[in-house]
Amino acid sequence: GVKNGNTDKSDCNQLQQVDLATGKLGWKVKVPSENAFDIMTELYLSISGNTVGVTRMGGSSAFSVTDGRRLFGRMAGTCQPEGFAGGEHLGAAGEALR
Repeated sequence: GVKNGNTDKSDCNQLQQVDLATGKLGWKVKVPSENAFDIMTELYLSISGNTVGVTRMGGSSAFSVTDGRRLFGRMAGTCQPEGFAGGEHLGAAGEALR
């Protein structure tokens, strides 16, 4: 995750693609707030294939590694993803909201 500024009020709400071989920057997207309690102080990233899972306090989202397009965020119903594990497959752990 990347901060949206350099002040103490800046949020860590940006994703920035970086080519690890060249160091060149690719796409950059803002991680949207998924609910009123979605706090962007730290982003935790998990990558599997072409998907990067983004977890933070109060929300989770997933984005395309290729172009930064948001794949999903808050889902319908009460069971929401609260964390991801990367690797051969992207795993999600959820929580039932009441």
